[in-house]
Amino acid sequence: MAVVVALPLFGSPDRELEETARIGGEQLRLLATSLQERLHKAATILDQLRAAGWTAQVGSFDLLLAHAEVHSQEDAIRRLQGLGINPDEFMIFEELDEEP
Repeated sequence: MAVVVALPLFGSPDRELEETARIGGEQLRLLATSLQERLHKAATILDQLRAAGWTAQVGSFDLLLAHAEVHSQEDAIRRLQGLGINPDEFMIFEELDEEP
């Protein structure tokens, strides 16, 4: 069983802009501010994780994180909390192994 630890960065435009009927410059400016805050926070978290031995790969809308000693959802949560990082910032789930 593998554990997936993903740190969301942003969503697709239809999610980020909530499919508003009328889009204007103000909505884009608000999104830009929100994205800047989110990405700065994610960068700080990533720096902490890298210093603690985690690796990161870029996903479509997130960062996929791994640690050699993390083999379950509980391991991931325990390690994140040990670093003072809120696990609620992540999507953490276990993938079931497919049987041949």
